[in-house]
Amino acid sequence: MLGISDEFFVVKKSGLSQAQALTAYLGGSAFQTVMDNPVTAYRQLVQQYAKDIAGKPVDPKIASQEAKAIFKAHPISASFSGVGPRLIGVGFKRIPKFGVLLGFSFFLGEGENP
Repeated sequence: MLGISDEFFVVKKSGLSQAQALTAYLGGSAFQTVMDNPVTAYRQLVQQYAKDIAGKPVDPKIASQEAKAIFKAHPISASFSGVGPRLIGVGFKRIPKFGVLLGFSFFLGEGENP
């Protein structure tokens, strides 16, 4: 399948195949990204409201109040603002990282962990 060895899908002594381990790592990263997204979205809104229309800095308390008003008016959409691009970034960042780590483990054949 797509040039991936069948060995990638074989369940090891640990009870996981490397495919399952990679899926678990990516799922964990995606879950963390979705759960952290409201905090990230709030921080970005505060940064967005840190300057007024003229580009002059605004008091941080006012910027924070503006961001809180957005979250109170639209809690769901504000919390999930930007989650799509962040999840795509997780894929681009994590697949190579976890793939390399699992590749080392596969080629070195050390231990029981996939």
